[in-house]
Amino acid sequence: QAQDVRKAVPVGEAATGDYSFAARKAAESYPVTLYTGQNCGQSCDQALELLRKRNIPFTEKRIQSAEELAEFKKQYGDDIPLLKVGNQRFQGFQASTYEQMLDLAGYPKAGAQAK
Repeated sequence: QAQDVRKAVPVGEAATGDYSFAARKAAESYPVTLYTGQNCGQSCDQALELLRKRNIPFTEKRIQSAEELAEFKKQYGDDIPLLKVGNQRFQGFQASTYEQMLDLAGYPKAGAQAK
């Protein structure tokens, strides 16, 4: 039951890569995980685009099998995408809420370059 987990930054390598110092520091304390699924459509696409535009190091967990979906529903409910920033989470996609969660965790605004 291999779960399709695509990582924007390999585990343990948050201090490297093309992320700003602020993004790397925020990722140490408030790692970002985005749960997506096969039938998520535009909401998942928008969530992924927002994270990429802000150059946020994140892990995408794609729910594919019936078993994974059942486990997800038991733990979090029905709605995907689900964004987790540290211990905070938000189900569905709402750009302003995603931005606020990332801002509060100390992630740089969109367009911040690696330093």
